[in-house]
Amino acid sequence: MTMLDEKGLEAQAINRSSQLRFIANNILKEDLLNAEALRRVADLLDRLSTAGAETVGWRDIESAPRDGTEVLLAAGSRVTVGHWTTEEECRVQIGDCGGVCRCPEYEYQDPTWLSWDGGFTTEHPPTHWMPLPPPPATNTADSGSAPKDDGATS
Repeated sequence: MTMLDEKGLEAQAINRSSQLRFIANNILKEDLLNAEALRRVADLLDRLSTAGAETVGWRDIESAPRDGTEVLLAAGSRVTVGHWTTEEECRVQIGDCGGVCRCPEYEYQDPTWLSWDGGFTTEHPPTHWMPLPPPPATNTADSGSAPKDDGATS
């Protein structure tokens, strides 16, 4: 992709972001859920437009997605996969009400980075992140089983 193409895409993202913010703030005044969704999309477009040409490599943890998206996390030489905890993960069942209905009771924990190996903590958080690479491409022509040996020799 040429620099001109990147500048053009950046301008388009900024323009789309402005349009979405206008709709969210002026048209959807009564529809708070859709307005918030548009603001989030606008924020993502803003982040994409400010990413510039440097879209590969480690990024400061402050720029990481906070929506449960799995990413590579790093601190020093330690690298693992993890995500920012979602609202559902922050709600931990601690028992029930003790009454006849046995309604569950919950405790809410502060959101934090959660890694697969459990190593990052509030006291020792990750410092950098990187998007996960896409999965390997699959060749549909080769997706069948291996050829069978019929015992014949040529």
